Amino acid sequence: VHEIGHLNHYKKLKFYSNIANSIRKINESNFLCILITNKPVIARGECSFEMLNKIFCTLERHLSLSSGYLDKIYFCPHHPKIGFKKEIRSLKISCNCRKPKKGLILKAKNEMNINLTKSWMIGDTTTDIKLGKSTGMKTILLNTGFKGEDNKFKVKPNFKFNNFNTATKYILENYDCK
Repeated sequence: VHEIGHLNHYKKLKFYSNIANSIRKINESNFLCILITNKPVIARGECSFEMLNKIFCTLERHLSLSSGYLDKIYFCPHHPKIGFKKEIRSLKISCNCRKPKKGLILKAKNEMNINLTKSWMIGDTTTDIKLGKSTGMKTILLNTGFKGEDNKFKVKPNFKFNNFNTATKYILENYDCK
């Protein structure tokens, strides 16, 4: 989806063109399609779990229009910094699931029986690339959203592509996950 800052309502979702078709092509391959995302808007009190569920349902509904789907969604609701007006104190923690920490990837690996060395992390931030590298995955930095210009970490992706569609096309044409 397009980067809009802190996504806190399903009506704010804006999808890149052909994303659902690319997801469907992943579904037709031997790869799983899993979303790993930080959702600090929950801890900051800017979005409820109910609204986050509506956001994910809207995403999945959009993908289903082209017969695409996510095999699983993993999200971190935490945020380590305090001081937000409506924050939820119990979620204001330093956890092991907030990217670039490995918690959600390892949970996905165990639950879905994933071989990380044959897996890909596709993202638009250095946080995504750091997580992928630290777990032995191949990484792709997209020239969308943050474009890696968040400058949080000094990491180099294995590949760079203009968008998700060209990234997935490259993977599906050149790699086999078996």
